[in-house]
Amino acid sequence: MRINFFYAFLMAMALILINGCNNNRNQHANSSVVNTRTTNYEGTYSGTLPCADCSGIRMEITLNGGNYKILSVYEGVDENNRFEESGTYTWDQDTNMITLDGDDTNKYLFDNNTLVALDMDGNRVTGELANMYILKKR
Repeated sequence: MRINFFYAFLMAMALILINGCNNNRNQHANSSVVNTRTTNYEGTYSGTLPCADCSGIRMEITLNGGNYKILSVYEGVDENNRFEESGTYTWDQDTNMITLDGDDTNKYLFDNNTLVALDMDGNRVTGELANMYILKKR
């Protein structure tokens, strides 16, 4: 009887160890997926956005480690048309939304290696110019 208890105890311990190893492997695999997803949006994006009083705003946004840098050039105006801005941003993994400096009116949607500039309500721009609000990753 003592031997059966000993073997049962060994089997239970072996099952616990095997299950623990599988859980660690799954947790590691899941964390790799999350880390890959959250870092895919970092990089430099560029494009030309519509402008009411110029021929377009050539924009370049770089996202890196929680910081952003924007270079904007207003085309078709005087030589003092180049502006640089930098700060921090937040990334919402659930919505793929990036908010610059916590300002709700300065949001971008990360979608298939592009940043889509959103309107003041956080929605995609619709209409004829909708495709001009997309910045492509370089």
